[in-house]
Amino acid sequence: MIQYSMVEECTNRYEATRAPDGRLHIAIDVPCRFAELWLDKLDALRTTDDEIAAFETPDAQATK
Repeated sequence: MIQYSMVEECTNRYEATRAPDGRLHIAIDVPCRFAELWLDKLDALRTTDDEIAAFETPDAQATK
């Protein structure tokens, strides 16, 4: 089975920028042919408490 990078193969443009307060803004420009695929993939994203704790910064914990 061939696998494709969604960001490299199924977008026109992808940009991630951090706001001064630490928030992350992600803009993804998706061709029409991949729109439903992207919506399905984004909807399927899941995480766990352990994963959140592993990636959470001390600053983010203070703003909960």
